[in-house]
Amino acid sequence: MKRTQVLRLLTMVTAFAFVALFALSPYQAYGEQVSEVPPVIGETATPIDDPAVEQPDTVPTNATDDGTSSSDVVVDGETESDELRDNADVKTTDAVVDTDEATNDADVLVEDESTLSTQSVANQGVATQDDGELHVTYTGHVQKVGWQSWVKDGVTAGTSGRSLRIEALRIRLVSDTGANVAGIRYQAHVQRQGWQGWVTDGALAGTSGMSRRVEALRISLTESLSPTWDIWYRLHVQGIGWLGWASNGATAGTSSMSKRVEAIEIVIQRKGTRAPGDTRQSFVDGTHLSMRGHIQRIGWQSNDDAVGTVGLGLRIEGFSAKLACGEHPGGVAYSAHVQRIGWQSQRSDGAYAGTTGMSRRVEAVKLALTGEAASHYDLWYRVHVQRLGWLGWTKDNAPAGSSGLSLRTERIETRILPKGSPAPSSPGQAYDAAFVSSASIAYRAKDVGSAWQGEVSNGKTAGTTGDSTSIERFSARLVSSSSMSMGDVVYRIRSTNGTWTECSAGAEAGVSGRAVDQIAMRLTGNISNMYTIHYRVHVNGVGWLEWASSNAVTGTAGIGKSIDGIQVRLVFKGNSLPSNDDAAKGTIMYDREYDQRKGQPLSEANSRQRAIVNAALSTPSPGSGLCAAWVENVYENAGYGTFYGNADDLYNNYCHSNDLGRLKVGMIIAVSTHTKSYLGGIYGHVGIYIGDGWVMDNIGSIRKIAVENWMDYYGTTVPPKWGWLGNINIA
Repeated sequence: MKRTQVLRLLTMVTAFAFVALFALSPYQAYGEQVSEVPPVIGETATPIDDPAVEQPDTVPTNATDDGTSSSDVVVDGETESDELRDNADVKTTDAVVDTDEATNDADVLVEDESTLSTQSVANQGVATQDDGELHVTYTGHVQKVGWQSWVKDGVTAGTSGRSLRIEALRIRLVSDTGANVAGIRYQAHVQRQGWQGWVTDGALAGTSGMSRRVEALRISLTESLSPTWDIWYRLHVQGIGWLGWASNGATAGTSSMSKRVEAIEIVIQRKGTRAPGDTRQSFVDGTHLSMRGHIQRIGWQSNDDAVGTVGLGLRIEGFSAKLACGEHPGGVAYSAHVQRIGWQSQRSDGAYAGTTGMSRRVEAVKLALTGEAASHYDLWYRVHVQRLGWLGWTKDNAPAGSSGLSLRTERIETRILPKGSPAPSSPGQAYDAAFVSSASIAYRAKDVGSAWQGEVSNGKTAGTTGDSTSIERFSARLVSSSSMSMGDVVYRIRSTNGTWTECSAGAEAGVSGRAVDQIAMRLTGNISNMYTIHYRVHVNGVGWLEWASSNAVTGTAGIGKSIDGIQVRLVFKGNSLPSNDDAAKGTIMYDREYDQRKGQPLSEANSRQRAIVNAALSTPSPGSGLCAAWVENVYENAGYGTFYGNADDLYNNYCHSNDLGRLKVGMIIAVSTHTKSYLGGIYGHVGIYIGDGWVMDNIGSIRKIAVENWMDYYGTTVPPKWGWLGNINIA
């Protein structure tokens, strides 16, 4: 074969090969389904290569996973890891990528402005909704990656697990034939910029070359499409994951949380079609307060939503607050109630409320939102107060804290919730009320044959002393401006005919025409957790008796003398008790016969009995619910050995008498069961008789109570009995 023939044959074979190769490689049409299964999140999605649709330039994805966590530390409005990666983009091996990216972005922006935004839709071969089904196609500009390939109809654009932010997006609609369809609009919320303006039909939303994250997105259809179609979209967000599906212009993403969008999925469906997935929590509103406080011995402290300490006993001396808002702009106003100053004038938006360098405590606060935010959110707040703990939540500029109690505010917590939301949960809350003020008892008396006198309070005298008159009636009521339900004061008085009358809330106790010879008072409700009530009486011809408290009886019995004056005081728990320096006698006076009916006088006790009394006065409480343990500790400290058992054991083994004439100083007095508490119903209660009609017992603290009151209170189920612990005959 000649050389020319060989060359002709080779030419023909080559031509046939090219024809066959071209015939087997048709391009994929825009309207076809790219893949039955969406690509794995974090991988580059299947591209849509439509020659009719102009593609943004792409950058080689030579960057690898930098291993950073999606739970980045927020620093000055953006994450620390974002900053580190941004710097790495400019200064390290990714510099080539960023340089190319900036160049490509500039080219794309020019192309989009000239071909997508300003050209007529007709010049792009645009179809209408009458062409059949619509599809949505989209691409994202990703940190360190650049523009990804276009994807459509719910396929993921972006990354997950690589801590990379989406910085910009383009979105288009196409028909089944692959032609562009006008009618989609969208806007992005961008780091340090907020909401950008709306763009349409493939224009760029976001930024390029500025290293700023997209934080939220809205997508909607124009009026020509919205009656027939719904546009659905969801975002994958740093530190949260996939949020729920949003639709038709609703906000998806986060605000005021400095969190990047990392991936997006978009779907277009005919109106009335079921949502593509869970629609709950498509948007996370991070609107909050940025707070700054000046703390005793610490100095300045900055936090979101809270300021101060718990458990360190340190006062807040002042604070400031700013509103970090996303969807709805506004501000915050606040004021402080300061020691020795009272309520200061209102401050707002970062101005300082309180004092510095004066060592003065903040005692209460008020806060409220302002501007548009106030119409959309409730600002809830609560405070932790010295000796009280956490008070309740409040809002709308209501006071939180205390007044008139000389108590420091130690911590302030805030929560911003949608308008109308219930108060936040209250772990560790001691009181329902948000604000507690000083309380007092207002009381008055009526002498026999006279009119009612005016109310007095704070330890002043009700009645008339020194003129041989006697009180026949008495009333008292609680006075407080606290926001909580405080409770009440209950009082009972005994008339000289032996009649007891119990009343509360200002009702009149007593018998007309009969003098009063004994009185007892107690608190109920929240007030009893904060205060103790103390009261004393003035006896005709004798003078003031000692202060009594907590339902103990004070007055006279069997000596023919009545009460002509009463004083009452509330003492905040932990504060000093009233003095008995001017008291003429103890809390109760009685004759010898009455004394014998109430047990052996202390004056008749021997040294062994007095050793038990002295031990009772010095032995601390072992804790609540351990009445028998305290009694056993007293006997052991007095030198009488070690004993074990519950109150019902001591009652059954050692208490054999209920004859008051045989009640001796140092004996235990007990019941095997009672109805006043659950544990008391099982184990009973026990105390020690210390003489002169008094019993000491442990009820979580050590108290002294009249033996008749002790018997009346605990003796409703079984008769109280007494005897020597261990059956040791000490007297």
